[in-house]
Amino acid sequence: MGADPDTRTECSVGAELFNRDMITTSVACCEFRNLLCKILMSKKRSKQHVSIASTDVIEISSSDDDCPPTSTSRLDSARKRLSESEKEVRRLRKSLEDACHIQAQLRAELCQHTQELKEARMEAETLRRSVEDADRLQAQLCVNSERQTEFISTIKDHLLCTICMTEMWSPYVLVCGHTFCQECLEKWFDGTFVQHLETHNNYIPNDPVLANYQAALENLHMPDEMHRQLHAEAMAIIGQQPQPQYTCPSCRVLVKNRPIEVFSLKSLVRTVAGQLRESSPVRGVRGGVTGRVGDGPWDGFFPFGWI
Repeated sequence: MGADPDTRTECSVGAELFNRDMITTSVACCEFRNLLCKILMSKKRSKQHVSIASTDVIEISSSDDDCPPTSTSRLDSARKRLSESEKEVRRLRKSLEDACHIQAQLRAELCQHTQELKEARMEAETLRRSVEDADRLQAQLCVNSERQTEFISTIKDHLLCTICMTEMWSPYVLVCGHTFCQECLEKWFDGTFVQHLETHNNYIPNDPVLANYQAALENLHMPDEMHRQLHAEAMAIIGQQPQPQYTCPSCRVLVKNRPIEVFSLKSLVRTVAGQLRESSPVRGVRGGVTGRVGDGPWDGFFPFGWI
């Protein structure tokens, strides 16, 4: 970054004034020296005239013709010229002092402008380094952003449901360890449930007798012996009518327990989606199958959570 134009102009004007005053001072010194020489010559001539006049004979004449100047008039004239010369010397000395004062001021201003120019150059150098640092930081941020995007893309591949190949916004894990999104598991279990109803016409999805057993078994103050007895009776009733055989969509392992929601994976999916500026899709109302009711997503498939 260059210096300020105003600073350069002031420095140029200061240098010009300084050079002009130096020339004026030199001229004044020359005039002063010449004037001193004239004064000395004038004094020398005055002495010579006085010595010559003392040897002359003064004649008094009544003639009206002009007489040559006497030694007194010459001396007065010399004194007058000497006085004028002294005044001129004082004037020149005063001019010389003023010139020296102006020269000192110009030197001070020149030093000040030089210091300001130095500070401006230092500030420009600092700004240049700041710009370079900002450019390097921006380049590093771009590299980090590219690496982060690549890393997120790699992670995203492991957050997809193997059935619908979309992000698992509500992931659930089965007993076999495979994880699927809630919507795909519901559709998979729906197919099994419908097939079971078609092959078992006497199947009662929500048997009120078993519902009473479930309510009793949920009592935490029940003695252990009574709890075991009621549980055995309920299992005997369940054994009288076959239950739907739900399996894993991947490995076909029999699933007897409700899927468990994976909250850590759910949070990770939302974090990655936030970095990619994605939002959770709006799910529609799931159409239920006749006979399968419940408040939770798996109550219709696994109505007896205590099994």
